[in-house]
Amino acid sequence: MVSKQLSKYYFFATLLLACFPLFSIKIASLVVGGWVVFSIVLGIVYFKNTQHIAVKKLAIQLALFILLAFWCVIDGSTSATYLLEKSMSLALFPLAFYFSPITFSSKQITNIQLVFSGASVLIVVLGIVLAFIEIFSLLEKGSLSSMYEQTANSPDFYFYFRTAFEKYVKLHPTYASMFLGLSFLFVLQFFFKKYAALKNIYRFGFLFLFLIIILFQALLASRTPFAATLFGALLLSYFHLKNKIVVVYLLLGTIALSILLYFTVPSFAARFSEISINNTEVPQEGLGDSFNIRSGILTCSFELIKNNWLLGIGPGNVQPFLNDCYMEISPSAYENMNYNTHNQFLGYWAAFGILGPLFLLGFIFQSVWGSLKLKSYLPLIVGIFYCICFLTENTLFRQHGIVPFAFFMGLFFYENKKEV
Repeated sequence: MVSKQLSKYYFFATLLLACFPLFSIKIASLVVGGWVVFSIVLGIVYFKNTQHIAVKKLAIQLALFILLAFWCVIDGSTSATYLLEKSMSLALFPLAFYFSPITFSSKQITNIQLVFSGASVLIVVLGIVLAFIEIFSLLEKGSLSSMYEQTANSPDFYFYFRTAFEKYVKLHPTYASMFLGLSFLFVLQFFFKKYAALKNIYRFGFLFLFLIIILFQALLASRTPFAATLFGALLLSYFHLKNKIVVVYLLLGTIALSILLYFTVPSFAARFSEISINNTEVPQEGLGDSFNIRSGILTCSFELIKNNWLLGIGPGNVQPFLNDCYMEISPSAYENMNYNTHNQFLGYWAAFGILGPLFLLGFIFQSVWGSLKLKSYLPLIVGIFYCICFLTENTLFRQHGIVPFAFFMGLFFYENKKEV
């Protein structure tokens, strides 16, 4: 049996890992690598005294990475090697959790989630403050209301804001918004669990925090994570409250809040104003925005998959095919942009064939199924959150997307699976 002192060190190491949003990519890789080595070494030392899950369940967890690694090795291109490197978390976290002789308590898992939430909010606050400082330095000096008018009336505000945000914190706004979405769900789960014991002042404090997170997401203007957060929050509220009327009120409140944000937050309004039925056609010559340009991306992605749906064409061949297709649609709109499929399921399908999205769904389903049997709904909500985000972003093609996904899916799957 692992000593209490060693278990405490391992928990603190995991809390450090949960601070991932604060780290640069290089430091995050070192922290992840150190944590994985720590887990596996502990597992080897205490292997005989640890109850492990069946190897076939581990194989299901590793199936997606094995498929990906097989295709990347066969492909051999630079882009395939890069993808394999970025995807190591799909193997490292399942193996680390499998070998680790330590199982976290529910309280510890909550603390891990809250530390991640705190780190996410902190890095976003830093990025937003620095971005506003830069933007305000470019505005004509005047009252706060006049400076707000300048930003509200600028059609390019959201572009400058998002660009400045990413420049200062090295975090793409879409992934920052996803971090905030996960944080919102983790804190909401904690709020529901502790609600009865909280004083009113703390309850209002939590409500204020929820509003702040939603406001930050609106400023970052990433549409899908914003929608996924609200949907996940409503679903989690329903599971906890078991009251349809209250959920209806929450839905109406969510709609009202979204309308308010649309009329008060320039970046939010600019991004969501692009959404319309009339803006779903592929971009014409010289025209294109962040919404209708996706019509061309989907057109080319489906064309690729239609002719290669069973086995795919390999990760190194997807982007050249898409680029050639884009040039046939609108060279001026897509030239030198290298847009990927902007859909994780389609990205895996195009590269690895039909097994790609199926194994991805299997990875998620296996992680949440055990929790559902225990009537723990947060893993399901997080899984749905990611599935929604996957619809408009190749989330698992970046470290900021794949590390928290693989870590929390693994944490959910191995919760209560072993006895220390």
